[in-house]
Amino acid sequence: MPAQTDGYYLKGALWTTPWRTQKDSAKVGLESASGYRNTDTFRIDNAATVRSGGLYYHVVDNNMPSLTGWVYSGNLNGSMTSDLGYTIRYVDQATGNTVDTKTVPLTALGQMNNGDNVQFTNDSANKYMPAGYKLANLGNVDNVKAGGNGLVYISKLASNTSQIKLNVLGDGITGSTQLTGNDVQSIPNLNTNQTSSLSGNQGLNVDMNSVENQLFNTGAPLSQFNGKTVTDDNGKTYYYYSYTYNSSMTRQANANSKYGNVLNVYYNRTKVATTNPNSQQNTNAGNQNYLAQ
Repeated sequence: MPAQTDGYYLKGALWTTPWRTQKDSAKVGLESASGYRNTDTFRIDNAATVRSGGLYYHVVDNNMPSLTGWVYSGNLNGSMTSDLGYTIRYVDQATGNTVDTKTVPLTALGQMNNGDNVQFTNDSANKYMPAGYKLANLGNVDNVKAGGNGLVYISKLASNTSQIKLNVLGDGITGSTQLTGNDVQSIPNLNTNQTSSLSGNQGLNVDMNSVENQLFNTGAPLSQFNGKTVTDDNGKTYYYYSYTYNSSMTRQANANSKYGNVLNVYYNRTKVATTNPNSQQNTNAGNQNYLAQ
């Protein structure tokens, strides 16, 4: 098994068994699989080496778990390519220099079915904003499609404004890992008034009492998240993860943080059995410039 087991894209055929290891081994009909898209990501749950020495992986489509099969290890790609995904170029408005370029899956920008007319929006741009920058305006942008491109003009955040990085501890996690929009139902957009506690006099330590009161204490916008519902192949809901703010860990990590530094924020993850988790919708005005990538 490889160190990375999730987030792969197919470059070749899926088979019912590793190729030619069984008389009845056959291709899995991707073209006829209802709902399959060439931007679907796959996770690896098994591995086998055949007599000839070829390494094969058994993979599961993250978007439709009923679609599974074996694929030659060389026919998986661990990164999104420009012909499959949507490429975003972030340009500093003041200098004209390219700050960052990201190619992302279409599904990450709301494109769920090939041919849908999905616009690239400010929210799309903010989702992958480079750390230390905020949105200025959109340049020329294609609709969200394979091979599409979006030009985004950005400007630097003030040097006395901190951003935050969301981290997860707890159930099934060794150490900590970053919490992203792929893990939870929604990370809210916030405006500058809602994140004013992240700005202060340069060189001074961040006032964590103010930050917690505004953003993380019970009832605040970032106090708790619900994870996405996990279902089996038959579509039966059986659990989701709950993420709750960990004050002591966060305060310890930021004891000497100054305004302008990235603040590491921690959440405890616990598994919740359910058939109908509460829905969280990202309907807030504002953006996600407060998040560090």
